[in-house]
Amino acid sequence: MKHFLLTVFALSFSFQTQASTDQKITFCFPRGTEELMTLEVLLANEKGYFKKQGIEINFKGIKGRANILMAVANNQESHCDMGASNIDGLYREELDLNLILPVHFFFYGLDYDTHLVTSKKSNIKTIADLKGKTVRLGQAPGQIAFKHMLAEAGLKQSDVKIVLHQKAVQIADQLENGKMDAGIAWVPVMPVLIAEGNINIIEKNVMGRYVMPILPHSFSFVNYEFSKNNPEIVKKFKNAIKEATDFTKANPSELIYTFQRNTKLIGSPDWKVSRVVAERAGELFTGPQAFELADQLTPTNGKSKTSVIQCLNDLGKIFFKEGIKSKKATDKDFTTWLKTMDKLAKK
Repeated sequence: MKHFLLTVFALSFSFQTQASTDQKITFCFPRGTEELMTLEVLLANEKGYFKKQGIEINFKGIKGRANILMAVANNQESHCDMGASNIDGLYREELDLNLILPVHFFFYGLDYDTHLVTSKKSNIKTIADLKGKTVRLGQAPGQIAFKHMLAEAGLKQSDVKIVLHQKAVQIADQLENGKMDAGIAWVPVMPVLIAEGNINIIEKNVMGRYVMPILPHSFSFVNYEFSKNNPEIVKKFKNAIKEATDFTKANPSELIYTFQRNTKLIGSPDWKVSRVVAERAGELFTGPQAFELADQLTPTNGKSKTSVIQCLNDLGKIFFKEGIKSKKATDKDFTTWLKTMDKLAKK
């Protein structure tokens, strides 16, 4: 009996020691919005990839994408060490960009793009048919793409009703019941819409055709001081995400299942997708590859390589031209910040 109790004590002590050595990260994400980078982090956590690296992730949902960057930039108050958001925030939020350091980026134009779709029940065949109709767009790149589509058709934004905040997972029902006439959704929602077979694509590959060939759309970032003081934690985080993206590249449907399992945490309505549809959707896209600031990118059209820094710079010019920027930000401010990031990436 004495030997048994000693064994139990030893195992308990060993477990507590192991648990106490896990390095903790509070990871903040935009609650109520669909964001691909967050899905990869959730999947990495569920698969035990962070635990394998000796990291414990605490998830913290924050309302509003703008607030995520603010929270990570001011982590002494928010306790947010890292976060994820759509790329818009880099250009339009009122914060000192030097307080955050980008970790990973996802891009359209490398393995997937997205489309403008309408219901098969609809008589809409062209952009011109959208006059007076309701269209769901979402993020800033979708708004820019649609603006150019309308211009080609001789229409203005005032000729349609634009909806920006309709949940992407509700698009199928909204198109089916006629409350919405057309919409742009993101991965993994768009592949599911196509796999269900109830939509028509009226404009294909809209990001690459109307915004830029390789478009950054989602990124993760870390508080700059936290990264300086804890470089080994950031490295372990990267290792776990590498394992997660390698897994989803071979099993893209897992991103759909991850979304379904975490709708309550994300702040999204339930997403009912059958396994048959999810697997079929997984054949229509590849899981995203995570790129760092120093990486080079090769587009699927085989044209010359570009860099992550160059893509961020090009998108910045587009956003500034379109007026998608914070009131205080200038093109010069952003260019200066990019140069700083470029130097950091080359270290």
